[in-house]
Amino acid sequence: MPGFEQILELKKCYLELSTYKKMLFPYKLGRLLKGFTVNHFADEEALNIYREFKNPPGSMRRKLFPFINIFSMERGCIAVRVLFSAKLLSNYQNTPEDVLANFKTVIHHDNPYHAAHALCVLQKKGLLTPANRELIQKSLDPWPFVQALIKLQPHGLLDHSLSKVILEKIAAHKSPWEAADVLISAKSSRLLTQTNIPLLFEILDNNSEYLAIAFAIYIFQYLGFLNHTIQETDLHQLLVNHTNLFNSPPLRRLWLESLPTLNTYEMKCVLQQPDSDAKRTYAIELLLNKPKVFAFANSHSRTYQEDYLNPFIADYLSTLRINFSTDEHPVELSQDRSLVGILILKNFIQNTRSFPESDFLFLLNISAIRDRAHHASNTLLRFALFHKNRQAIDGLFAIPAVANLAARNNFYNSRLLGYQPLQELARNDESSMVSLSAVEQSMVDSILERYRPTIKAWGGKEFVFDALRKFLQERYLKNPAKIVINNHVIFLPLDWEEFQALKLNKVQRMSALKAYYQNSPHTALRFLSIPNHWIDLEAPYTVEIQLTGQKYACFKSFILLITAFWLAAMDSETPPTDGHTIEERIETFINHIALIGRAHNWESPFSLRGKQPECDNLKPDAPSCSSGIKRRLLNSVIGHPLFQGLTTDLLEQELKSFVYNYYKQHIPDEHASEIMKAIQAKIDLNSSFEGIDLAEYNINPAEIEAFTARLKTKYGHQLSYFTSKINDFFKPSYGLSHLEKYYTSAGIDVLLENGLKIKKNTKNASSSHGLFKLPASSSVVAMCTREEELASSHHAIGSLH
Repeated sequence: MPGFEQILELKKCYLELSTYKKMLFPYKLGRLLKGFTVNHFADEEALNIYREFKNPPGSMRRKLFPFINIFSMERGCIAVRVLFSAKLLSNYQNTPEDVLANFKTVIHHDNPYHAAHALCVLQKKGLLTPANRELIQKSLDPWPFVQALIKLQPHGLLDHSLSKVILEKIAAHKSPWEAADVLISAKSSRLLTQTNIPLLFEILDNNSEYLAIAFAIYIFQYLGFLNHTIQETDLHQLLVNHTNLFNSPPLRRLWLESLPTLNTYEMKCVLQQPDSDAKRTYAIELLLNKPKVFAFANSHSRTYQEDYLNPFIADYLSTLRINFSTDEHPVELSQDRSLVGILILKNFIQNTRSFPESDFLFLLNISAIRDRAHHASNTLLRFALFHKNRQAIDGLFAIPAVANLAARNNFYNSRLLGYQPLQELARNDESSMVSLSAVEQSMVDSILERYRPTIKAWGGKEFVFDALRKFLQERYLKNPAKIVINNHVIFLPLDWEEFQALKLNKVQRMSALKAYYQNSPHTALRFLSIPNHWIDLEAPYTVEIQLTGQKYACFKSFILLITAFWLAAMDSETPPTDGHTIEERIETFINHIALIGRAHNWESPFSLRGKQPECDNLKPDAPSCSSGIKRRLLNSVIGHPLFQGLTTDLLEQELKSFVYNYYKQHIPDEHASEIMKAIQAKIDLNSSFEGIDLAEYNINPAEIEAFTARLKTKYGHQLSYFTSKINDFFKPSYGLSHLEKYYTSAGIDVLLENGLKIKKNTKNASSSHGLFKLPASSSVVAMCTREEELASSHHAIGSLH
């Protein structure tokens, strides 16, 4: 049975804690001793101490003080209070042995407070066992060890056959949290063996890049490089020698973005480079040559621009210049390389200082890139207009396809909607007041039909509108407007009353107001506020509050539309199109709401050489009129299919893509040559040919109906204007089968001539490399997600669909 010395130390701590209330000491003492009897004490001395404490003489307090150091007593008091609050010193929920063990673990630890806190957390998680309590006492730092235990628990490593060895190794390690990441990755790779555990910890002891090692295990296992039979020397070489590839959070995020398309051959090419720097350089170039990865880096340019994108873009341009200047017949760009070229143009548009205009024009003169410049409803031109990049706008308008699409009557109804410079659109009262065309109105109807259920699930448009305002407030507080006064940066408050309380002089106040006017989240919030204290009281198109004389913009009748468009921008269930990201959609939406809130601040009473200046006058808010709000809102969301105007060219691409993918899936490999022979016989007018009937391969009507339904979901009511074109496309003409009709136009000839190699290679790659879907709960994925994380409200919106 345990002795009573620990209880004595406990009483000393509580005595010091209660010196300012001496009358409480007997009460506390009684509560602490409650439940103990003479049978709990192992020796006569402990029993005598117990009896003295039952009726403590007045001199007892004086006797206790010399026995304990003041510094350790303070730490002990705090630690014991933590244990007491968590009921770890209560005999109602613990045995007397557990109480004494809890107290002993804490009071003899070098860091009693952290030890007490660690015991409390373990109790809540159901992990407070004698073995874990003993490991807490032995651990160098108990709190990271507890965090490691919590991390290991859902992965089954606390119930593992080697759990005792694992826990002892982690408790003795200087970084238990990071060591847990490595063990979790090793378990998923089936590397946790009696032999490998000491080797893994030896690697950890000799290498400080813990996260890089964990990530290396994850990536190499994903690509099939690791298995439980791998030799020790190979494992050590593979993990330690290549940590340079995974030792920074930005680079790890790029690896994660590449995983769906990354293959074993590409990784082998990386590992074959002569040294670690060459491996890293080659890996970055490999990753950024993937359009999805480059688009991600481009949307996080603050992180990737200087160290990743700028060197890659310079090398990309240098390679193209050498290719197109020295070769009479330069190599054509692949689809991925040309898409990366389009994304580089987007990077040029938003980072005009990084590269000269000549680089932008050079890329536009390459046919593979120029032919894509008008794709996705002129996204490049819209992007240039949004960023007010005049050189890019002029260069893009020099491409006939871009200019023709901008002027086409099909969707834009002879108006440069969405392509006209935003400042010019804001000045043009007449164009903004014209009612929407039928196609444009069908877009609005489709958007409302899609997001009305979500709005209802949130509790109605007013609740969603309040959430939007709170979102803008949080957005502003993360990056507030600021001014500099006497070499000190002053962050401007969100509210008008707090701004007034700053008591700035006239010059400082003017600077502060201009800073507010140029802050997009605050400007958008002001436009959606009643009243708007920053509004121009003389501005037209405003609503006056009769009692106070204050004003606000006439937005109330558009709350449903604004909330639906905001949900569309935030919608994680609808992946961004055309290389955009959800963050870009959100940023663009906020900027457009801000532009609506200052639409008439772009007007100017004077002109320069016959042209009005393209700038904000930085005066009080002069918002858009009610007739112009709806039209301007149509430009507020990018990279969303419902906001993408369905044109004849776009529909034709959708139809051909459907036909190609249909036959890619439905033509057996062994029938490819027979189909080619039958089509060739038709071309040669060989009536004596006896082969397969091509009509048997006509597209199933059910498949056509399902495809049309998908288009309806994607483009909404716009599709009703193209029903006859879709029917004509699938209608057999002049006795031709679908295969004959689409043989060259949809690329079926290429598909057959290659013997459906695309399909075969995909199967072979999957079977040989053992690729699988990423586990959503992976520790490494979660670890990297913490490094680059969007607002949690994205997922909340998606979950309501």
